[in-house]
Amino acid sequence: MPNKNTQEYWEERGRKAIENELKRDKSKAEEIERILNMMIKRIEKEINAFIVKYGDFAGVTLQEAKKIIDEFGCKKHFKKKQKDWSKTRTLAIEQMKN
Repeated sequence: MPNKNTQEYWEERGRKAIENELKRDKSKAEEIERILNMMIKRIEKEINAFIVKYGDFAGVTLQEAKKIIDEFGCKKHFKKKQKDWSKTRTLAIEQMKN
């Protein structure tokens, strides 16, 4: 190990600190991604439940209900809302980190 008074020592110490920060950041990013994926799956389940309820109410099959909903653009609307919600959630999590 270099002498504490040398520039080499402080450069090495700085490199190690940066490496540790990068590892922690990567770990946090992976956790955030895991949480977001879990939330996306939950939202997709809710969308599918809505489609099933709509199909039951309208007296049509699941495939017909999906086709009707697609024709009205509801699915695109829900997907856009899902993406917007995910972005908002990501920003909120990033703000909490700081």
